[in-house]
Amino acid sequence: MAKLQAEADQKGKSSFAFAYYMDTCKEERERGVTIQCNTKEFFTSNYHYTIVDAPGHKDYIKNMITGSGSADAGLILVPAEKGGFEAAIAKADAKLGVDEGQTRQHARLLFLLGIEQIIVGINKMDSCDWSETRYNEIKEEFIKMVTAIGFKPKKVPVIPYSGFNGDNLVTKSDKCPWYKGWKANMNKDTTIEGFTILDALDKLIQPPKRNPEGPLRLPISNIYNIKGVGQIICGRVEQGTVRPGDIVGFTPSGLRGKKMFQIEQHHKQLAAAGPGENVGMSIKGISKDEKVEVGDVIYLEKEGILKPVKSLSRASPPWSSCRSTLVCSSAATAR
Repeated sequence: MAKLQAEADQKGKSSFAFAYYMDTCKEERERGVTIQCNTKEFFTSNYHYTIVDAPGHKDYIKNMITGSGSADAGLILVPAEKGGFEAAIAKADAKLGVDEGQTRQHARLLFLLGIEQIIVGINKMDSCDWSETRYNEIKEEFIKMVTAIGFKPKKVPVIPYSGFNGDNLVTKSDKCPWYKGWKANMNKDTTIEGFTILDALDKLIQPPKRNPEGPLRLPISNIYNIKGVGQIICGRVEQGTVRPGDIVGFTPSGLRGKKMFQIEQHHKQLAAAGPGENVGMSIKGISKDEKVEVGDVIYLEKEGILKPVKSLSRASPPWSSCRSTLVCSSAATAR
């Protein structure tokens, strides 16, 4: 952290040192915004998490969708500062030229992506002197918004915290004696309680049902060409299991007969990768004139060729000059 703090000080952005831990590229640090999705791992007493830090800026919403599409749960953060929260959840108004707030848009996108487990953190509580009134105001408005989107409000904890100072992140803060903790009613027989964001991650979030025995489905999210290493293909296993030595194919690129050579997660080699794991892979047999694309899905050859297209029906056909964007896992196609 000392090195990151020194770099932030040099750029005149001293308060961005913690952000630099996730924002690793030069442009992100110079502009002070997250552009691409970056991942890090951490552990709670019950789980091994991979956190996907998604962009909040409207110019990079496509990257946010791609990163969030691989998530099992969402941690939505809103600022407590006056004006900041109101802008974050603003409704779009074309007549007034007001864009939809990014937090409102992100919450809706999470729900559309099938992510039903969310935690809400009200950040920068120090900016309002840990005001109970401000907390209640934000909580009421936010719960109203996520309920309209489709989330179940009784399952959504709303936690006041300060990321910069570490209050209510891992340990209980003494700066908000009025805050008695969060409570989530999972069903009529189960209530989960906690105080911090770590409590919610450790107690509330439940891994979805996995299918490690099903046919391999591994959408590609990123491709890196690393000097001295070669091509590293990254993605998340949606179902099935893949091991070094397996023969794999890619669709819709159409590449076949490629050998899985090495699988890594957070710089550790894996003997196998199963559902829910974000991994980097070295795959042998891909020549320079063969092109693998972000959005391709990796499958096992022994399980048969994965059919890339299924027919869909709709109430009314597309009209002349209609232009749509189809987002499918990590792929986005505009036509």
